[in-house]
Amino acid sequence: MFGPKREAEETKTRRGKKKMAKNNNMWLFVVVGILAYIVIFTPFEKDAAEPQTPVTQPTTAGSGEACGIASTSFTPSMTDQEKAGTSVTDNFYITTSKLGSQSGTATVPTNFNFDVLYAENSTTYYTKVGSFATGCGGVEVPDITLAKSDTSPNVYVINSDGEKNAAAEEEALGADDEEDLTLTIKASTDAFFGNPDADCRNVVVAEYDKTYVLKMSGQEPAPVPGFFANTQTYYDGDDAWYIEKVGDGDTVTSNFNIETTSTEPTTGMNVTLHIYDCDIDKNEDDLSIIAGIQDEDQNAIDLNDQTELVYIG
Repeated sequence: MFGPKREAEETKTRRGKKKMAKNNNMWLFVVVGILAYIVIFTPFEKDAAEPQTPVTQPTTAGSGEACGIASTSFTPSMTDQEKAGTSVTDNFYITTSKLGSQSGTATVPTNFNFDVLYAENSTTYYTKVGSFATGCGGVEVPDITLAKSDTSPNVYVINSDGEKNAAAEEEALGADDEEDLTLTIKASTDAFFGNPDADCRNVVVAEYDKTYVLKMSGQEPAPVPGFFANTQTYYDGDDAWYIEKVGDGDTVTSNFNIETTSTEPTTGMNVTLHIYDCDIDKNEDDLSIIAGIQDEDQNAIDLNDQTELVYIG
């Protein structure tokens, strides 16, 4: 019906559409290729308004990894608290990581937090605790001032009548009697009795013959330290109480009471007061800090305990 001419025209139209579709596909591939090139080879710029935070890997204290330096020097300057310029040459002890006893200059890790006991083994100065951090470039150490222990404070007892107790001025006590007396401690100039840098108190231990003395007591009872042992065979009783620290010429007092038994004390009888000055030490088990008059094993850590006889009769 349509004839050869119509068929020829339809064939020509189909060929044109195929050619057009082919051309369209080619352009599509070109566009996709250009976009892929841009994405792959063109870097994106970061937003300047949003600074990037670097990721820092955690470091172990003392590793030095944070700054690439393994260790640094630690040289504390220790001086007498009351005498400027008087150097103290005692050791110091680094408890952290068990670095131990040091003298002069110690080598410590960088990026390191540590605790120090100054004058840790001194018999002249009380121990002081310090905490430091090295960071990357070392540590600034301030001058460490240490309190000197008083080897000879003025210790005496005042009787109930206000007189100073002595062999010739004893406290008069009968059977089933009691009296209040006063213990006085006056520190020497530039020295201390009891560590002023420690959270601790001094302790008085009274020992007596229980035949004549029923008990003794102070203003605040304290436990008798484990290291204490009676110093005379006729002493078989003991009690303890706290007394405050004192230093640099100041005076501290402590009232105490003596109560007798039904047996009247004979003339010349006495009781003995032992006054222990508290200090700082380290627990040898775990290197924790101890403040008091004895360590974890009940060994005495005081520096200069004092003894005072109290005459009764």
